[in-house]
Amino acid sequence: MIEPHAVELASSVIAIASLPRDELAILTSHGVTILDRALAPVATMTGEHRARYLAPLPDGRLLAYACRDSFDTASVVARGGGFTPIVRGEETLWHSAAATSTGFVLALEPHVLVDRDGHQTLRAHPRRADHGVVALGAHAAIAGYDGLVLLDGDGAELARFDGKVDHRPTAVAGGLAIAGGDCVTIVDASLATIATLPFAAARDSLVAFADGILHRDGRELALWTWRDGEAACAWRFTRQVELQPPDVAGGRIVVAGWDTSVAWILDVTGALVAEVALPHPFDQACEFGDGIAIVARASHAIAWWRPEGTEALAHDVEVGRLHALDARLISSEANVIYAWDPEQPGPAHPPVAGGPPLDVPLVIDGAIVTVRAAGRFALRGTDANGRAVRVAHDATWRPRIDAAKAGVQFATAIARSTLPTDEILAELASALGVTPRVLVAAFRARRFPLVPPQPVPGYDYLGSFASGGELTICDPCYLGKRSGAFSLVVKAKGREGLWHVFARAGTDASSDRTAELAAIHADGFGVYASERLGAIGVDSGTAGVFDKRYARGEDDVMGHEGTTRGTGAIAWSGHGDGMYDVFAGSIGGQVVKLRIAFLPVGAGEVDGTIGVATSASRAYSARTKFAVGDALAHVKFGPGTVVGVLPGNKIEVAFVDERRVLVHDKA
Repeated sequence: MIEPHAVELASSVIAIASLPRDELAILTSHGVTILDRALAPVATMTGEHRARYLAPLPDGRLLAYACRDSFDTASVVARGGGFTPIVRGEETLWHSAAATSTGFVLALEPHVLVDRDGHQTLRAHPRRADHGVVALGAHAAIAGYDGLVLLDGDGAELARFDGKVDHRPTAVAGGLAIAGGDCVTIVDASLATIATLPFAAARDSLVAFADGILHRDGRELALWTWRDGEAACAWRFTRQVELQPPDVAGGRIVVAGWDTSVAWILDVTGALVAEVALPHPFDQACEFGDGIAIVARASHAIAWWRPEGTEALAHDVEVGRLHALDARLISSEANVIYAWDPEQPGPAHPPVAGGPPLDVPLVIDGAIVTVRAAGRFALRGTDANGRAVRVAHDATWRPRIDAAKAGVQFATAIARSTLPTDEILAELASALGVTPRVLVAAFRARRFPLVPPQPVPGYDYLGSFASGGELTICDPCYLGKRSGAFSLVVKAKGREGLWHVFARAGTDASSDRTAELAAIHADGFGVYASERLGAIGVDSGTAGVFDKRYARGEDDVMGHEGTTRGTGAIAWSGHGDGMYDVFAGSIGGQVVKLRIAFLPVGAGEVDGTIGVATSASRAYSARTKFAVGDALAHVKFGPGTVVGVLPGNKIEVAFVDERRVLVHDKA
């Protein structure tokens, strides 16, 4: 096990960039710090900013910017100086940015600012810049719905591409890949078409690799190449899960599912080199030595894979950024920078001494924290959602309230009709062994605990509502409104009677978000809800299930989850606004269970309200017939439950490992 070189900075690390002479530029919440090879600070530039990215410029300056598909700011940072906002008129807002080999380009309709060796020129740009700027050496391509414009280092127009452009182009060897309509057009550095790839590409589905481009399409990753105007698919890699965008690590590729705890490493031919088990779903990777550094979401260690094995590079808490630098690996956590060097390992760092007691729920800075271990620079703790948090060894703390006192305090709050503050709710919920939303639901029902007719493991019970059978599933802001070009709501003919409401939290980094809302009729607990009824649009950050009699009011979008007005239920919608799938289960043509799947997006077919069987299973065989609800044991995936029978003699199975995974198999 190698020890890192390390340095503590004054504030949290946001971005890392390489500079000449083995120096590092570190963007922090307070400014930019320059570190030499030994991680000693050699310059500090402070200033207020909202930047998320840092790009070195050829003359030694730095471009600090934040362009996230909306108008944001950009500043030039000079060594020995501070942050100089780039102004257009009286505004400091810019739509997109890119560093070139001679300076940088910023775009904001109807102007473009071109920097060449520190000299800045503002030019009119009547075409759209919705899809941002892509650097091509000293040139820059500005993309919009109406095409591309290629500018030289002084901002003069060199060429145009007038074809359809669906999203930001991808820089490839010698040119750009432009997704538009039902194909991807490959253009050279002058925007002349050199090849056409015969498929439509969604946003973030294209990644440059070697002399071609990777295309991710659902459960498949393919490498496309072109020569003499002809395009061909070099190889395809498929898995039975929705794939994340791949990370290129030197001459290898790291690919993973959105909700699977494994990373697959491929070589340039598409051959599977290794499967790396992770503690949580994949987050990021980069080349390190003769291997690859891989980080899982919410993980406090890097998995350093090499052909001879995998080694853990431990951090105090969640790993932040990864950055490859020659033979070294740079990583961050909070305000600490680590440099990992197998040839010159760092000194041993003894764990910090003192601090709060271990493995006891405490209140630190108003939040529930359990300190688990001492790290190199801080204590490692977990919050009320089980996520890793960093705790200073000299943090002020107090014991959490005990369960008896919490019960009395919450009963008093119900009697006085005074909902406790969020901080107090979190402490009471922790002491009582429930989540804050369960207490909110109990407060609204004026009784605790709320007891479901049947428990659903892993889900919070939030009460019940009555329905006459006509149900609408939607964002509450769309109740009673007519549909436009496409429907944003889903209608269902349900069974009349009492419906019980459950919610499930996300995992890892999303553990503080709602992953699913389930409404289950009293007769529907044993029914699988795996039939997709459609998708709903969310614009208020909430979604729910509502009876026809539900009276929409001003307080539909509010800070609570659970039943509302006795005829509906509302939940926070995962990551907020977007499109979410709705699934149903029926008896005799009547819907008796509804599920709105928020997280992970596109993977809600598996009905988690019905536990996956682990016993009384039949061994899986391609010759054996299975029905929905059957338990089976697969030689590779282990025990599981059949959740769907599909045409073509296929079945869908929910398997159990660390988390559920949807797979398809022939039976």
